[in-house]
Amino acid sequence: MITDEKKAIQMKMNFSGFSGNQFKENLDNASFSLFFEIRVPAYDADLTSSVDRLRPFEEFASSVTDFPCALAFTDDHPERPSFDPCSFASALCSSSRDRHLLYLSGRNRRRDYISGFLEHCSVEGFRNIAAVTGLPGNPPPQNYVPMESPEILKINRERKVPLFAGCTVNPFKYEPLTIHATRSKLIKKLNAGAGFIVAQFGMDPAKIQELLWELFRCGRFVPVISRMIFLNPESAENICMDRIPGIRFTRDFIAGIRKEMRFSAKQFEAAQWRRLQLHAAAARFLGCSGIQIGGITDASYAEKAAGKIRDVFRELRCYQDWLEAFQDYYAHISMTPYPEQYYLFDNLLTKAEMFEEAKVHKEDFPLPTSSEFFRYNLSHFLFSGADKVSARERRLSKKLIAGCRSCRKCRLPSCMYVCPKRCPMDLANGICGEVNQNGICPYSGEKRSECIHLLRTRLAIYNMDFHTQEKVIIEQE
Repeated sequence: MITDEKKAIQMKMNFSGFSGNQFKENLDNASFSLFFEIRVPAYDADLTSSVDRLRPFEEFASSVTDFPCALAFTDDHPERPSFDPCSFASALCSSSRDRHLLYLSGRNRRRDYISGFLEHCSVEGFRNIAAVTGLPGNPPPQNYVPMESPEILKINRERKVPLFAGCTVNPFKYEPLTIHATRSKLIKKLNAGAGFIVAQFGMDPAKIQELLWELFRCGRFVPVISRMIFLNPESAENICMDRIPGIRFTRDFIAGIRKEMRFSAKQFEAAQWRRLQLHAAAARFLGCSGIQIGGITDASYAEKAAGKIRDVFRELRCYQDWLEAFQDYYAHISMTPYPEQYYLFDNLLTKAEMFEEAKVHKEDFPLPTSSEFFRYNLSHFLFSGADKVSARERRLSKKLIAGCRSCRKCRLPSCMYVCPKRCPMDLANGICGEVNQNGICPYSGEKRSECIHLLRTRLAIYNMDFHTQEKVIIEQE
């Protein structure tokens, strides 16, 4: 049982020692941890030179003694296939491997690869993974079939000795239905065995607090690691050009970044260090268990980042100190995209209250249209047992009524009678983090179609059927 005292300690540094699975123990003990993100090199890079280049990074992380510090190895990108993360991490890290975190992507991967990766981690002494579905590239390749993160978590949970597994979530959503769909997918991941959460990159601290309060409201006392990026001119330009999948930044914020980009290189870097400090302090005072920093690839910058974080924790001694500093830095800059500005709670960032004092914002969710009502009810009447018979049965009727795309095994009863093949990424377990604020699927091309999982969410709300959306893990074809 997690007490109020245990919750409150999330906002304090804890300088305890390490034993066993250090990563898990640090989270369990509310030790505010620092993770530096390592992008695993492309598979055609020279392994020895890549390891030699990053060796000082690993040595620095191992040398930090005043708070937990480790590495987070991110999986490959669709445009840049990489080394296997476990193989590369094994070559780089010679000891204390239970401190580090390995990301496992299900992009175009099958069960045998996932099982083999998990076993490889166990043999090599890595104990912690974060499961992600993975970006497919846009447009997705033909016959793209992902292993979704809930499936990865389920496979790990069923192992004789599971690894300590976590998941990711994009909390930076501002439309009620999208927020609810994202929450349902997150609960499914937690039910599948996720023991911690990494919040994807964004700039609105109110959304981090919203995530933490919502977890408390659901009775899910799960550690949250806040991911942030140390901006360089390239990543700043990506923000300005709207190239961060699923994350929207305000025009005020983009104008501020543009202004910083006109500074000298030294002034621009100083602005980014201060931004990093304020968002690291936000994570600490709001109750996160740590931060994961991307965009730093040099050991000297990692050492400087750790020093900057120490400095800001000494400078800002309490929540009110941080809030005043944050508001001063972002004076006249709104973090809320307009006009989409829905929050689950009305009193976010007023002070560092625990969830018990949160004021829930009431909002009516949109109901299914009359056509959606009709199709759902007819499908439920005709196809309620479709998953128990051959997928070929009533295929034409399923195509006309439910949008069936000829799956090898019918999954309609588990998907609110919305064929998952209608999703360009072939996701059956819920919404992805890249859905636009207006609910448009980013992979639908010129059609600009609504994400099918928002339709599923409307139907689930109408039927009060959250068990399927949050509990049942739908396996890929």
